[in-house]
Amino acid sequence: MLDYRLVEFAFSQPEAYKISNRVQKYLIREILKEIALKDLSYAPKRPLQTPQREWLGEELKYFTSENLEKLKYSEISHWFDFDEMKKEWKNYKAGDNQSSFHIWQWINAGLLLGV
Repeated sequence: MLDYRLVEFAFSQPEAYKISNRVQKYLIREILKEIALKDLSYAPKRPLQTPQREWLGEELKYFTSENLEKLKYSEISHWFDFDEMKKEWKNYKAGDNQSSFHIWQWINAGLLLGV
């Protein structure tokens, strides 16, 4: 889908194909409406659900604790508020998994930077 010819083609289309009566992706929705349910073609966006919420508290619990600890003693530790991170991780383990995205990002920051 990222072929430059496809991108150039998409950008060269008239605005009326892209937006009509404040409806974005108009042409795609109209085409989809013919092959699927209309409700689907005009459905609102839904967030992508990823499994990190479950992974962090189950299979990756030890991995997560270990990597948060490594981050604490790394060269980039000044980037983070470890009191807040500790609180979030404690809350997560107690069942409040709303901060799983932040915890996942902290781990990935460390991994990407070689911590």
